[in-house]
Amino acid sequence: MLGKDNVEIDIIQAAEDKYLAGTYQAATGAQSDFDISNASGWSPDYQDPSTYLDIYKPSSGALLNTLGLTPASALTSAADKADYAKAAKAAGLDKFEELTNQAEAITTDTNARNKAFAKAEAYLLSTGVQIPINSLGGTPSVTKVVPFTGLKSWTGASSSRFDGMKMQSKPVTTSQFNKALKAWTAKRAEIAKEQDK
Repeated sequence: MLGKDNVEIDIIQAAEDKYLAGTYQAATGAQSDFDISNASGWSPDYQDPSTYLDIYKPSSGALLNTLGLTPASALTSAADKADYAKAAKAAGLDKFEELTNQAEAITTDTNARNKAFAKAEAYLLSTGVQIPINSLGGTPSVTKVVPFTGLKSWTGASSSRFDGMKMQSKPVTTSQFNKALKAWTAKRAEIAKEQDK
């Protein structure tokens, strides 16, 4: 897909123990031993953009080892910290952490918080230090589930439950979804207005 004129890929089949030691189980960036892999990923822990973006903060990011880095908080020697600061700066992660910290400081305005996190995410993607290869839940799909029926949540109730879900015989169209979204949004506004009384 990338084309041999751009990137040449050697696929190496490894024993499971070696594969896991260099990917999922790598405790430091130095132990990570791959260039392209689908052996790293992240699922949200809570309902806020920070759950996806904190993982690449150079001070404490949980998935920095997938970039060959170790969080600054785990380094002990002054020389290692100095080298790490240079590497994080060269990759643009220092600016990314600054943008992420600015977003996290916004605690009373959800729209402003989400916009600030979107800016941080756009910056991270522009650096190319990590290139997403797939997205679970964010990928286009075809469904026969009537829009906005059943339970759907990343937190609390599982998104895989079928309570209240309605099915239809044909796939949902864009116009059907948009019409249902408009009705759902209006109902949410009505409920919010009632609760404010």
